Amino acid sequence: MKNSVLKKTMVFAIIVMFIGTSTVPSIGEILAEKHISIDNEISYRPINNRGDTLYVGGSGPNNYSKIQDAIDNASDGDKVFVYNESSPYYEYLEVDKSIYLTGEDKKTTIIDGGGNYSVITITIDGVIINGFTIQNSGDNGLPEFDSGVKLCSDNNIISDVIISYCHFGICLNTSSSNNTILENNIYSNYDGIGVYYYANKNIISGNTIHSNIRDGIWIVTYDNSDNVVMNNNITKNNFGIYMTNSLNNTIINNNIAQNDDYGIYLRYSINNTIEGNNINSHYYDGIRLGNCSNNNSISYNIISKNMWGIYLEFSSNNTITGNKLTSNDNGAMRITDLSNNNHITNNKFSSKYTGHGHIELLHSSFNTIKHNNFIRMLGLQATFGYHWPEDNMCNYWNENYWNRPRIFPKPIIGFILFDVETGFVLIPWLQFDWRPALRPYDI
Repeated sequence: MKNSVLKKTMVFAIIVMFIGTSTVPSIGEILAEKHISIDNEISYRPINNRGDTLYVGGSGPNNYSKIQDAIDNASDGDKVFVYNESSPYYEYLEVDKSIYLTGEDKKTTIIDGGGNYSVITITIDGVIINGFTIQNSGDNGLPEFDSGVKLCSDNNIISDVIISYCHFGICLNTSSSNNTILENNIYSNYDGIGVYYYANKNIISGNTIHSNIRDGIWIVTYDNSDNVVMNNNITKNNFGIYMTNSLNNTIINNNIAQNDDYGIYLRYSINNTIEGNNINSHYYDGIRLGNCSNNNSISYNIISKNMWGIYLEFSSNNTITGNKLTSNDNGAMRITDLSNNNHITNNKFSSKYTGHGHIELLHSSFNTIKHNNFIRMLGLQATFGYHWPEDNMCNYWNENYWNRPRIFPKPIIGFILFDVETGFVLIPWLQFDWRPALRPYDI
């Protein structure tokens, strides 16, 4: 990746790591601090034993039969180990101690909420949960947020669990911050992961999020969010990622494919980064920015086999650079409805045929289209349309490569819609790339 974000090392998470060899290792043996850089460099630092171990299920003489009883009798720093022998556990849990809650086997150690409330609600900071199948929460959305795991606190880790048949698979509730959601399998819920109302600085990484009824990930935060969504596989949901009223989030290095409608959809969201993702095979758009989603960065993504690769409506001052857009049915990019002052540079647009050209600009002005490669296009490579007198009728095409070397300016064919007393008149119009490139750019 060329963007400086990819060169910046970040400390992301504290996670569960099994490095012991015994059947039930101590908390000191299995906990480690995990440092992840955006370049995927990983290092670990062990954390010392912090408390006692309480057992649930199995045949031990002092083992608990219910998980909630063990939680109630635990102290901060203890571990609660749950055997799969007595699974499934029909409970809905409240975790109000800073403990490590782990199952013997994530496929066979099952916590079933019985269709009531959230299966696990975390109300204290510093909880670690892994090694379970979590299923069958209640079906209440907002404001109850019935979930497989509902976090109402900070600095928690949910890793290596399977979550299904819940309203939200995982919900980061109001003001939940610095949580890590890592390497989980989240499917067949209403929403996969929800990040709500001032939930800041959370990490969602390495998860498989698929076949949820609505959104793979839904981010609605209303504040400086600084959440990171990276290295996830998000497929076969309705929307892959839906973000509204959010800012300063990073969506990076994800595989987002075969969702029903959109790969990534931003509404009323600003200053977000969408970088290095593979986005393909959506009925509508790979990435859509709408409703005043301004000042976002879309860079170094591979976007293919969608209706439109990137679609902007009522969204301005965005930077779109270094992307490869191929074989999108209607075109690589549509910029419409007063989407102004966007910078489209160093992208590669490649298709044999699209319905509207690689780029279509409608009712939008002062956009810069520079140093892009327009490759393998039959018919119009780019087009535009203005509505006079409402639009400023000015976009800047400069030094693009238009499928072959060109000595003379490249004409771009469009139209102007003039209002007249009897209705309107559509008149063909030309703009020019006055200095087209002689050779393709290295993109």
